[in-house]
Amino acid sequence: MLDLIPKIYDSERQVRLMGEDVTVGLDGQPELVNDLSQARFDIRVDVGPSYTTQRIESATAMLDYAKSDPAAMPFMRDVFVEQMDWPGARQLAERLKRTIPPQVLGPDEQGEPVAQMPDPQVVMAQQRMQFDQQAQQLKLQMEQQKTAQEMQLEAQTSQQKLQLEATALERKQQIADQRLEMERKKFELEQAALAQKLQLRAVG
Repeated sequence: MLDLIPKIYDSERQVRLMGEDVTVGLDGQPELVNDLSQARFDIRVDVGPSYTTQRIESATAMLDYAKSDPAAMPFMRDVFVEQMDWPGARQLAERLKRTIPPQVLGPDEQGEPVAQMPDPQVVMAQQRMQFDQQAQQLKLQMEQQKTAQEMQLEAQTSQQKLQLEATALERKQQIADQRLEMERKKFELEQAALAQKLQLRAVG
């Protein structure tokens, strides 16, 4: 039967033979026979493109597409560079991917969010607000310190004034006591002189 195939199929074609070679056993049950020696086979091996060749073909196809649709290139350049076969291509592709808007990338393509640089004007405004707060706080501290110093100075002044008044009062009291003592001694002298004078009169 195999000899008839070249006569029926006169041109090159591919035919897939399907089915099982089944025969009947002694017990009347089907019996599977896989005897490869009962047939002849032609073996054909096709070597597909290598991994590097596939990447080159993929990059070439993407480049052709970008030529027909230039607006799509900014959104596919990371994939395009990733297909290149030179050192640093993968790192550059990752860097380019971070420049693509998040809404363009799929959920599985979005990496960690890139920290954005703060607005210089916002930073200056925050620094100015912080400086004003510090200045206001310092001013309040100085005023509180000044008030405390003034209160302390006033208390010291009042204490010194009280001490001076007490000293003056004490001095006045001492002077008054001295005058009273002098008056008492003067009175005693006058009384003694009067008594002596009376005594002299009585003797005379």
